[in-house]
Amino acid sequence: MTYRDEIECSAEEIVKALDSYDDTDWNDQVAETADSYAGHSTSDLHGYISSSRNTNAVYDQMGADAMSGVDSHWKAMSRTVYFAVSQDLNDFLSDMTDERKLQVRGEKLCEDCGEPFPEKDISDERLGREGDELCEGCHEDWQEDQEDKEEDEE
Repeated sequence: MTYRDEIECSAEEIVKALDSYDDTDWNDQVAETADSYAGHSTSDLHGYISSSRNTNAVYDQMGADAMSGVDSHWKAMSRTVYFAVSQDLNDFLSDMTDERKLQVRGEKLCEDCGEPFPEKDISDERLGREGDELCEGCHEDWQEDQEDKEEDEE
């Protein structure tokens, strides 16, 4: 798996953990994920740095003090990876479309009320029929309206 694939998988896991598909408060999850990358071996850290698009993120975030207190090669690499991965994840999450986030979460947006609902709520009998993009509550209302129309026609 390439570094970009790993970042994508990590970003998808973060999206799944959010309260809602449109939640943008992912900083804690990004920090935890970046921390896990930063704890790897030196060879892994080298690989992450060579694959990241944000190898200067540590300096962008911390300025001239970026390497203050660093007393080993591993610590310098680890700090660089932490900030690079954080920025890569933030970039990936920011670029993700709402449609992709919904897909990752296994959700759809209700055509009527606009609220997300689990895609698994669409029963097999509803799939591919009119009203299949409605949440359960809106689908029930739609069915009642259809029944009322049929009664009015009789």
